[in-house]
Amino acid sequence: MKKKLLIPLGIVLCFAVILTTVFYLYCSDIYQAQPAAALALEETSSIGISVIDDGTTMFTPPGNPEYGFIFYPDAKTDSVSYAPLMVKLASRGVKCFCVEMPLHMPNFGRNKADGIISSYSKIKHWYIGGHGFGGEMAADFAGSHSDKLDGLVLMAAYSAKDISGSGLKVLSVYGNADRVLDMQQYEAFHSNLPGNANECIIQGGCYSYFGNYGKHDGDGVPNISRDEQMDEVCRLISESMKETPTT
Repeated sequence: MKKKLLIPLGIVLCFAVILTTVFYLYCSDIYQAQPAAALALEETSSIGISVIDDGTTMFTPPGNPEYGFIFYPDAKTDSVSYAPLMVKLASRGVKCFCVEMPLHMPNFGRNKADGIISSYSKIKHWYIGGHGFGGEMAADFAGSHSDKLDGLVLMAAYSAKDISGSGLKVLSVYGNADRVLDMQQYEAFHSNLPGNANECIIQGGCYSYFGNYGKHDGDGVPNISRDEQMDEVCRLISESMKETPTT
């Protein structure tokens, strides 16, 4: 009788091991940062760059910044890929946090922003944002913690959670050459955003150019440079932040 029970138990355990291995291999197959992205962590003299306890990289501009931006990377994407974007935004006076997600999956670290906000009380105005699935998870966090935030930035992303009554300032930005963002889903969830959400379409921009990891599978062909797209994104974010009254 015991042997009959052990056989199905062994089969279940075998399947569990196989599924765990397959899932780990899936999460490990990521978009790797290109060398230029890693150089962004070394080539700046005006921006302080450090890694905090959970692996998140912090980008600190000179002075005492009042604005903080917490960034969630896209799924299965090396967070270092977004270093150039973070350096550019920090150069505009914004303290940036590029969050390192468990297994490179933002759904496993969607609440990491909470600890960052609690640890840096000198920041008066907090924004959260993300790219792709990271943007969706940033929106999920924002919907549950709107009292701690001034705004949300969606980069080729949408909010599956209804945050229309959150009072958050929302910036949604994507490129018109983007062929990765599901526009049907984007339009379907648009009503989840506040009525005064600001949508900005970057002419010639694409999905891949929010980071520096090469070309995302299925993306369109941009007709601006990666630097041009990042510069425009950072301009839009910083201008949106400045519209928030200081206290």
